Amino acid sequence: AEPEKYTTKKDNEEYELSEEYSNHKYIKPFVLPMPHDSTLNNKATLISLLGFEEKKLGRVINDDENKYDKFISIFPIPGFKIGWENISLSKHHIFLENKEDIYYTPADNPYDTYKLLNKITKNLPEKRIIIMPIGTKPCTIGTVVFLINNKENNKQSRIATKYDFPTKKEGRSSGIDKIYEYILEIKESL
Repeated sequence: AEPEKYTTKKDNEEYELSEEYSNHKYIKPFVLPMPHDSTLNNKATLISLLGFEEKKLGRVINDDENKYDKFISIFPIPGFKIGWENISLSKHHIFLENKEDIYYTPADNPYDTYKLLNKITKNLPEKRIIIMPIGTKPCTIGTVVFLINNKENNKQSRIATKYDFPTKKEGRSSGIDKIYEYILEIKESL
């Protein structure tokens, strides 16, 4: 369900949707064996699906900046509502160094997210990859199905995922807009 609106601080576009975050943790069985940060050749590529909260990505980059050799960002474009994609882009612009490493997928479409992750990872055949789905829920659903359907890559210690398990802030959104139902196929079971 899309929210009708997100709560901001005093009529600005400062979104505080989470109260606190845990340390970024691997989600089993999608784990890279350590060390993935010991030499430049072993550093992983970080793929992050983004939303409104720039603090989430800032924590990743500040805590783990030496662990990644490349950062790929995926923005929710179009957003749930017209203009919301601009908020996401403006919140994260300080982290964007290389425009070639920016991709877009609709905020409400797990199918496109799934296809985009397939495309990106196929273009990085020898790289170890960590995917952080810290954006919209439909993009996270597409990420989860991608990880499950590409589990064989994890057996090769190639693709993993991390998450920060935030505590959602009370009153972070109000109202309900569109409600989506997806039919997704899992190719193999865990």
